[in-house]
Amino acid sequence: MYHMMSRGNRRGKIFLDDADRQDFLKTLAEACQKTGWQVHAYCLMPNHYHLVVETPEPNLVAGMAWLQSTYTIRLNHRTSSSTTCLAAGTNRNWSRAAAMATCEPPARLKAFRSQNPVVLGRLQGYIFRK
Repeated sequence: MYHMMSRGNRRGKIFLDDADRQDFLKTLAEACQKTGWQVHAYCLMPNHYHLVVETPEPNLVAGMAWLQSTYTIRLNHRTSSSTTCLAAGTNRNWSRAAAMATCEPPARLKAFRSQNPVVLGRLQGYIFRK
C-alpha cells in the first residue's frame, strides 16, 4: 500500500473546477483498470492530490507516469493550454511519499489524508473518500 501525492508545477492549480476533478477521477479509474491498482482513499486539493493505493503488480512508476501525463494532456485539451500542470517528467514528490507508506499503518494514512482539507480549514469544494 502506498501513499502517493503530486503537486502542481510551481504549486499551481491542477484542478480549476469540478469538471477537472471529475476528469481526474475518470483518468484515475482508467489507470486502475490498466494497472490493477485499488484506491483506498483520495483527497483532491486545488494544487495537489493524495492517493492511498494498493498495487498488486510492481507498476507504480509506469502507472503514475501514465496518470500524470494523461490527465495533463486532457486538461490542456479542455482548456486550450500547452503548459504542464503536473510534473510528469519527475517523480520526486510521489516517490518520496510512496516510501513513507512502508512505515505508516494503512489506517493512519487514510485518516491523515482524509483530514487534510479539514486541518487546513478548506473543506468546501474538495473531494475525499475513505
